[in-house]
Amino acid sequence: MKTKTLFLHPLFLFTFVWLGALSLYLLRLSKLLSATNEQATSAIAIILVPYAVVMGGTTLYLHLAPKLRKQRKQLLCNSAEIDELLILKGRLKRWLFVWIFLSAAEIVMSGGLPLVWLLTGNPKTYADFGIPSLHGLLNSMLLALGLCYTAIFARYGGRRHLLFSVAIVCWAVLVVTRGMIIVNLLQTVLVIVLYRGIPGKLAIKLVALALIIVIGFGALGDLRSGAAAFREVAQPTETYPQWLPSGVLWVYIYLTTPLNNLIYTIESVQPVDNILFPSTVAPLFPTVVRKVVYGESTESALSGELVDQAFNVSTAYIGPFQDYGAIGMMCFSILISVIAAFYWWRTNFRDELIYIVIGQCLLISVFYDYFFSLPIITQVIWIYLFLSPKRSKIKELQKRESLKVPAHG
Repeated sequence: MKTKTLFLHPLFLFTFVWLGALSLYLLRLSKLLSATNEQATSAIAIILVPYAVVMGGTTLYLHLAPKLRKQRKQLLCNSAEIDELLILKGRLKRWLFVWIFLSAAEIVMSGGLPLVWLLTGNPKTYADFGIPSLHGLLNSMLLALGLCYTAIFARYGGRRHLLFSVAIVCWAVLVVTRGMIIVNLLQTVLVIVLYRGIPGKLAIKLVALALIIVIGFGALGDLRSGAAAFREVAQPTETYPQWLPSGVLWVYIYLTTPLNNLIYTIESVQPVDNILFPSTVAPLFPTVVRKVVYGESTESALSGELVDQAFNVSTAYIGPFQDYGAIGMMCFSILISVIAAFYWWRTNFRDELIYIVIGQCLLISVFYDYFFSLPIITQVIWIYLFLSPKRSKIKELQKRESLKVPAHG
């Protein structure tokens, strides 16, 4: 196994995205960004300092501990590797059929697809699609399937496996869900970089992909909300380059307004000081259960105080702050740093895929808390299910003679 690139290290990912968000915020290209430089810098320090300290200490401990320095047994390795790969593909295929069947049922019960509704003027929106709770579970399954297929491509070859990631994007467009597109693309890029590094050609492709994502993100947003309407609520300043594609403004606003809302909440809300962290944990419950346990007030608890109702997310730290103030934010940073460091150190195929999910959560933390988002973090359970080490020894022996190593694509 090749050495993991430091570009994927949890300290680099987290620091890069949060300092990037701060840098964009300090450009002040929107009139919505009202916090002072000191307030913005102070909020970032509360988030980054404990994360960096604990990450450094945890990484040092894992590196020096004698038992942990030994190479762990991989789930896909040596003479059993091809057998395991075949079993994995079989499991993925079966679960894909389950997803297709249940998604078809959702389409029938919803009376169509959101993109068709949008194009035909139907008053229904993407929020009306799917069966509550089940829809989130199916999204999680689809993302986990896509991650596994992409990992097979990145590690063993076979370009056809990469088509599954493209299929997820197409499905996300049909159901008008930009969040799924972003999660899928981030996980696709991270897992390819994990197993293939970042050679020059790949770096160029990633830059081109980033540009396509920005332009496509804006185009889908314009289709969903309208370009003129978005500019009106985004309130770009006179210094904003008007000639840039609308996707640039979409991305800029979506990266800076969550931090803006977090700072606004810090300055205007008194934390409840509840050690059970109800606002942080609430998203782990399915929609139906969440409303029973937390009532209708859960939405405001998840978003915090908003500068503008059009932008209703406030980073991954809005829940921890409302639960326990600055201490809650620091505890959250410590928790995710320990989890990220642990899975970064692991070397088996299953845990490396779990780290990809965690790494994506680290990148998205400037926008939303995917660590405690049921449709996202449930991918971990699906990965454990897909890559369970239990297998039939008889089937392995029967298949081993006829197996061929898949060609690299």
